[in-house]
Amino acid sequence: MGRDMAVVRIVVEAQRAQTRQMNHNLKTNADRRAQANNSNMARFLRKNKAAPASTDTKAMWEYEYHRNVTKLSFLMLAYLYTQDDDKISRKEERSVKKFLKQKSAYLETSDYRDITKFIDDLPNLSYVMKYINENEIKDKVFKSSVSTVKELLKYDMRYMVILKDLETRFEIE
Repeated sequence: MGRDMAVVRIVVEAQRAQTRQMNHNLKTNADRRAQANNSNMARFLRKNKAAPASTDTKAMWEYEYHRNVTKLSFLMLAYLYTQDDDKISRKEERSVKKFLKQKSAYLETSDYRDITKFIDDLPNLSYVMKYINENEIKDKVFKSSVSTVKELLKYDMRYMVILKDLETRFEIE
């Protein structure tokens, strides 16, 4: 009888240890998800912006124009930054954050979801061209985006060559 009780205690203790380990694993995974959701870029992108409550047609048109330029400029930045090493480095991330901070007045919540998707997908040339075609980006918006990106990159030659290729591809299509 004493031996049976010892076996039962061992089994119960093993079950408790297993339960503690499972709880720890769940807590660890939850912590990882929370940490990912609280990363600098995730926190920065989690903004709650809304379109201006204006009935002025010209103001709304300008807002949409700047919104499209901002989104396309961000996509171009993500494309240019991922071409050299297939990732966005810390330095590049800082310049992206600075850009988004400057242009945050033109972005809505859905735009931040799109921007997050751009980062997750690590865009290539065909991705950028697909976005331009699907969203029917006009020539003026494209050129404004290119000039915005050029100013931000301070005419860094390693990116200017890639940007020139993108411009050429846009003119062809």
